Amino acid sequence: MYYDDMSLSFSGSFPFRADGHCDTLTAMKAGRNRHIDPETLARYMDLQFMALFVEEDDAVKAAAVLDELYLYYRTLLTEEYGDLWIPLKNGDSFARLDRDNIGVILALENCSALAVAEDEVYDAYDKGFRSFGIVWNGRNDFGSGALSEGGLTAAGERLLRTLNRLPAAVDLSHMNERTFFDALDVLEYPPIVTHTGCGLVHPHVRNLTEDQMKELRQAGGIMGITFVSQFLGPDPANVGFDDIIDHVLYASDYVGIDHIAFGSDFDGADLPDEMTDVSRMAALYRRMRERDFSEAEVRMIAGENLLGYMKATLSREET
Repeated sequence: MYYDDMSLSFSGSFPFRADGHCDTLTAMKAGRNRHIDPETLARYMDLQFMALFVEEDDAVKAAAVLDELYLYYRTLLTEEYGDLWIPLKNGDSFARLDRDNIGVILALENCSALAVAEDEVYDAYDKGFRSFGIVWNGRNDFGSGALSEGGLTAAGERLLRTLNRLPAAVDLSHMNERTFFDALDVLEYPPIVTHTGCGLVHPHVRNLTEDQMKELRQAGGIMGITFVSQFLGPDPANVGFDDIIDHVLYASDYVGIDHIAFGSDFDGADLPDEMTDVSRMAALYRRMRERDFSEAEVRMIAGENLLGYMKATLSREET
C-alpha cells in the first residue's frame, strides 16, 4: 500500500508530493499512457503539471493540434475527472487540495501555436494555461530548441515580455544554451526548467550545463530533475533510482537544494525499470533517505519547493 510505503520514510504527516511534467493528457488521447492512471493519481501525487504537447513548429498547424488537445482536456475535466482534478489558476486555489483530489497545472509544451496572433498568449491564459514552455527541440517563431541553432527571436522576446505581465510560469526546458541565456536576460521573474538533468552527471543535450545551473540559481528558478532514461546516464537500459538521485545531488550543489524538484516526464518517454509508474514515487523517496538525504530535504524536493514556487508565481498580480 502507498501509505505503508511512506510511513517507512517519514515521521508525522506525509510529504506534499509534486511533479513538474507529464505528457499523460497527450498520451491518453493517443491511447498509449502507461505511467499514470488518472483515477488513482491522487494516491501518489498532490500537484501535477499536465502538459499539452505540440510537436509542430509551424504556427498554423500547431494551433490546430492545440485546439484539439485542449478540447480533449476540457472534456475529461468536465465529464470524467471533475471531482478528482482541481485546475490551479491562482494562489488561493491551492486551498482546495486534499488527499482525495489532485491539483493540476495546465502546461503548454512548445508555444509555437501562440505565433498565429498577438493575443494568443492571453487566450491561452484565459483557458487556464499557467506554464508556458517556449520551444521544443526544433526552432519555432520564438526561438531555438536543443536540437537546433540560433537564439531567442524578436517575437520570442515580445512573448516573454507579455508573460512577464502574467502570473504564470515560464518553462525553459528544451531550449538550447543560447536561447536559454537570451530568455533569462528578458524574464523579470524566476523561471522553471520542468524536466531536465544535470550535465555534470551525464552530458546530454537536454541536460543543463554548469553555467546554466548557476544562472538559474541567480534567477531564483526551479530545476526539475527528470526520470528519462536517456538523460540519466550513457547506458539507458541500466539506470535507476540511484542515477536520478545522483542528478539531484550534483544539481543541488549549483542550484541549491531549495530550488530542486522532480519533473518525471511520465507518459512522455522511456523511464528506468525501477520507475514503472507514478506509484513508485514513494520508493524513490525512501531510497533518498537511504542515501542520507534528511527528511526535510526529501520533503523539499518531493514537493515543497515546487509548491512554494507555484504559489508565489500564481499569486503575482496581472499587469
